[in-house]
Amino acid sequence: MSYIINYEKGLAELSSSICSEDESIWKDFYLYKSQLLANIQEEEKFGSTETLRSERYRVIDKLNAIALSLTGNSFTDLCME
Repeated sequence: MSYIINYEKGLAELSSSICSEDESIWKDFYLYKSQLLANIQEEEKFGSTETLRSERYRVIDKLNAIALSLTGNSFTDLCME
């Protein structure tokens, strides 16, 4: 079985799960969101490298922690189509 990871879908779903008053979570979310999108853009521009993949997995790990605490699902699960 093949899965498609849609990071934009996961970011949108996670964003909708954050309460407006959770200022520290918003701050972390936007930091990791910008890091993930920059990483993807870098990969699209220059190709995939082990370093880029490693950095992306580090960011996804942080987003997984946020998603698990808010939704009970991992960020990776939120990204699946």
